[in-house]
Amino acid sequence: MPMIQVSNLSKKRRGAWEIRRREKILFPPERVWSALTEPGELTAWWCDEATLDLRPGGIYSFSGKTVYPTGETEGNFEILDIEDLSRLEYRWFIDEVETSVLYELESNLEQTELIVTQSAERCPVWASSDSQPNWWWTALPTLRTFIEDGAPELRLDYAKAAAKSPQRFEASIPTYAWLVWSKLFDPAEVQRWWPPCPLAMSPENGEEPPEGCGPASREVISLEPPQRLENDWHWKDGPASRIEWGLTETEGEDTIVSITDHNPAEEEADRVQRAIYWASTLLSLLQVSRTGSAPEEYQER
Repeated sequence: MPMIQVSNLSKKRRGAWEIRRREKILFPPERVWSALTEPGELTAWWCDEATLDLRPGGIYSFSGKTVYPTGETEGNFEILDIEDLSRLEYRWFIDEVETSVLYELESNLEQTELIVTQSAERCPVWASSDSQPNWWWTALPTLRTFIEDGAPELRLDYAKAAAKSPQRFEASIPTYAWLVWSKLFDPAEVQRWWPPCPLAMSPENGEEPPEGCGPASREVISLEPPQRLENDWHWKDGPASRIEWGLTETEGEDTIVSITDHNPAEEEADRVQRAIYWASTLLSLLQVSRTGSAPEEYQER
């Protein structure tokens, strides 16, 4: 089975604009390849409609409200290269910019490292980069939950994400509410799953995140342990947001965790980026709560 030497790939850029993400999935490449190349599987975790013709020059088409940008057509997609179980490259027009997406699968002890590289000669939308929210931040963790848990968690609806209304996201986490609460307020826990921008510490600590670390909370507004937390949230630009966390235990001893951003941005692109940020944050919390492994052990940007 041909496999990719990732260390050699990471040193070479494929275009003037490039984003890259690596996701570790606890299943062999055959299972991951199936999720990426079968229409029924693709629509189960990522899109509403998919058309695939797995050959060079064939179609690799996906569309729907859970794909950014919505409203793509089949003519915007073409398979450029394919090697069974290890490599798939396709053309994807985003608005009027032609990008190429490369999937590379590497086997590691019955696990798979999926490396996704998307590149173009210019940035297709907002100033997206590995350090700024982009669609892969949510798509790949959703793929992982689909394969590992049997159901995709938190398929981001981009039509709702673009709306000028409070944005709310939720996920079911298989643990007790007080354990999730500890991951929000224990500094060591927060830094482990959500570096480098922690929530504000409780008021009696009087601690704040370091200046210049990007989006971060500076103040707890109100809290009702372990069910509810409100805090401010400072983005790099624009006014602060009010963020509300809710934790509700179910009869099955799971905890429904929700995040609501009550102050969406003025610009649509900013609203979409922030939606990706909060959805990916919730997916990271789900991952560390479910497996005990920090997201950095599963993802590399």
